[in-house]
Amino acid sequence: MQINPRGLIMSGVMVVAHHSTLLTYRDRAYRIECYYREDNNVVQTEMRVNSQSPSPLASEPIPLPSCQYNVEMSSNSSQSGTSSPAIVTIGDSVVHLWTCGDPVHSTIYCMQVHSCVADDGGSEKVTVIDESGLICMTTSHRCSTDEELLSSLTYPTPLRAFARSRVFKFADKSDINFACQIRLMMKQDTVNGTCPVSFFEP
Repeated sequence: MQINPRGLIMSGVMVVAHHSTLLTYRDRAYRIECYYREDNNVVQTEMRVNSQSPSPLASEPIPLPSCQYNVEMSSNSSQSGTSSPAIVTIGDSVVHLWTCGDPVHSTIYCMQVHSCVADDGGSEKVTVIDESGLICMTTSHRCSTDEELLSSLTYPTPLRAFARSRVFKFADKSDINFACQIRLMMKQDTVNGTCPVSFFEP
């Protein structure tokens, strides 16, 4: 027998007797049927979920390293001089020293010295390091090496460079000025996170 809607029927007979061992006219028998309906109900609920807010990262900005350019009297050390001279003589051995920042900055930056010019304070100028960081002279149509004025640059650390020189000057001038540019590069922007070899050779 099919039941619609689908469900389960259970039936039985219940006898109500008035005597524990005998049947009498007052006894009654009842047929009982129970129907259990099966049903599929769709129930719903909802909740609102907010997007997770990003957690702020505590950070302190690292300032750009400050750079210095000094000319010192030459010493036996190949990386520095002994003091910054006030008065020198043509031919004296000196060290041109460029430094930037501190050891913390050395883990982040590389430096390159370039575009160095010597001038007499007036119109006379000579380029001793060109824009690519090479030692050169502007008196030539092409950039030629002139170790007589300044030696090749050496980078003992990523933020330190030096070059050795014999003192020279312009004719009829007692003062000579030097001006250089320093290019700072992020190590993370370089190959393998290290300073280019051409900028960092002992």
